[in-house]
Amino acid sequence: QRRAKKHYDDTSDANVIMLSGCMDHQTSADAHIEGKHTGAMTHALRSVLEANDHDCTYKGLVASMHEFLGQSGYSQVPQLSTARPFDLESKFVL
Repeated sequence: QRRAKKHYDDTSDANVIMLSGCMDHQTSADAHIEGKHTGAMTHALRSVLEANDHDCTYKGLVASMHEFLGQSGYSQVPQLSTARPFDLESKFVL
């Protein structure tokens, strides 16, 4: 069986990368951390970046965020989406 070729958005030269707090069938949790209201994924993102001196790959970032959320009692699974093929081993840039 032959797989259909995927078509990617080529309407822009921009490489858009989206991080979301959970899978489509989940809900992103709110959190109260250190006296402040924030999202659980936002807290995980900041914590992982700080722990790694902002030096990680996109793949490593999302995996570490997932691990951090699980260890913090959250079941949500963070997601990374792009409109076209992307090297997940490239360095995360904010």
